[in-house]
Amino acid sequence: MTLPDMGHLIASRYNIVLVHLSFRQCLTYLPLRSVSPAPLHHKLIALGFVEDCHFVQVFLDSTSPIPPIACNWRNYRYQCARGWEIPYVPRIEAFRSSLGTNSNVATQETIDLDET
Repeated sequence: MTLPDMGHLIASRYNIVLVHLSFRQCLTYLPLRSVSPAPLHHKLIALGFVEDCHFVQVFLDSTSPIPPIACNWRNYRYQCARGWEIPYVPRIEAFRSSLGTNSNVATQETIDLDET
């Protein structure tokens, strides 16, 4: 299994915001089935995938840009989980604007290799 496959499970099991960063794919995973606590009580864990072989913890500032939320979260989350996204919208927008239009970084779970 890969992090894009397991990200939703990890976020849901530990009730955390999980940020995945790599040169190929960057995504944010949110819990699927729990009510969002107050933003002060959110726990964000960022993992960087380096050299195509291991993960390291990345310590982000509370205002650091973060990648977009994985598309499947919107498809499969319970209604009660909608509040998880709200505090991160400005940070996601900052991430998108910093990438520009010529980025080769994927910000979705599924990548079509025939398009490259």
